[in-house]
Amino acid sequence: MLAAKERRFVVPGFPLKELVPYLHGYRIDKFFRIWKYLPEETSNRLLSLLNDTPDKTTEYISEIKRLEKLALEKYGCVYRGISKGFDWEDASRLIYVSG
Repeated sequence: MLAAKERRFVVPGFPLKELVPYLHGYRIDKFFRIWKYLPEETSNRLLSLLNDTPDKTTEYISEIKRLEKLALEKYGCVYRGISKGFDWEDASRLIYVSG
């Protein structure tokens, strides 16, 4: 099973269907819900791909913060009924990793 120890945004993104040849025919593009078991070789190739791709997390978060600020100024809330922006602390409450 693939589980993340860290998270980051990368550019370009990777449509799952386009990764099938890179993963030697492994169909990662098939429907799955919250998690999916992957062969070790597939996990290693995905990790290598992500590690070799520029990290754009700082730029992505900056843009989200800019849009949240714009929404707060224009509409009085960041998200419907919420005046605080989303952050990593919020994300950590949504992500459950057993282990």
